[in-house]
Amino acid sequence: MKIEVISKSGNDLTKEPNITKLLGKKVLTKSGFILGNVKEVLFDQKSYSIDGIVAQKYPLFSKKIYIGKEYFQSISEKAVILSIEPAILFIGKKVVDSEGKVLGKAKEIIRQDNSNSVKEIVVKKFLRKSIRIKPSDVKLWGKSIILKDSFGK
Repeated sequence: MKIEVISKSGNDLTKEPNITKLLGKKVLTKSGFILGNVKEVLFDQKSYSIDGIVAQKYPLFSKKIYIGKEYFQSISEKAVILSIEPAILFIGKKVVDSEGKVLGKAKEIIRQDNSNSVKEIVVKKFLRKSIRIKPSDVKLWGKSIILKDSFGK
């Protein structure tokens, strides 16, 4: 069915993504990790633009995550690709010093307000006191959190 267009923009409707088709599509982090699926698309009522999305991690009954548009790298009818690795994904990761010694697991990621900027990582090892690590002491964020040579010296 043909659509009658009433618009000054002259946009080609065949090339514009249909936002409703985003529901249920994948949300990928900067490195390609599948964060979950788009559950909701939120709009800014003043600018009539996307404000952010609500993604739900796997499995189905897990926590929902709101991600603001400032963290989108690209958006299409197939997926939303983020420009970040969400800091909350590092909870539960091993924290390793530069010599390979496991200091424990990241029990909490303390962020600057609701942003993705990390203020501190709280690391806990079984039957040990927790330690706090600054993001400036981190060499690599990946499957593990690897600390710089200078940590603890």
